[in-house]
Amino acid sequence: MNRYRNLQRGLLALGVLLILIGCTGGGGQSTGDANGSGGNTSNDPPTDQPIADSSEFDQIPADVPVMDGAYNLDVVRNATQVNYTVDGDISTVMTFYQEKLPAVGWTTVKGVDSAVGSVGSMTRQNDAKDSLSINMSYNQNGNFVTVLIAISRENP
Repeated sequence: MNRYRNLQRGLLALGVLLILIGCTGGGGQSTGDANGSGGNTSNDPPTDQPIADSSEFDQIPADVPVMDGAYNLDVVRNATQVNYTVDGDISTVMTFYQEKLPAVGWTTVKGVDSAVGSVGSMTRQNDAKDSLSINMSYNQNGNFVTVLIAISRENP
């Protein structure tokens, strides 16, 4: 039963990620000049965005690492959801979490981490039977990854 609940949570988080991709335009069109030089793309993150407000970092649970260079950080729903953007690619983000999560008590559950095209996902569980779902979406036009982390506490 617990496995099905974790699967439902993971699918819900993936659904949210796909909706966000759709809302941001997915692939985007270049707004450069006719020969393709210059211009910006509609999917580029704002360049004047501060890395993150320190008050947002204070709300992140201690067992949820966030990559250096994170921006557009948002911690919501009583710290059960952490969202941010980071420059780079899916592989870099996945490697970061594969290395950092065991050190803060998260272990792999059945299944494997998945990266297909511009979307990646991973699921972990800790000794308290809490669940962690990380979904990633790479934007090739802006060379950034949107990271959505959902935390489900067994005993909140």
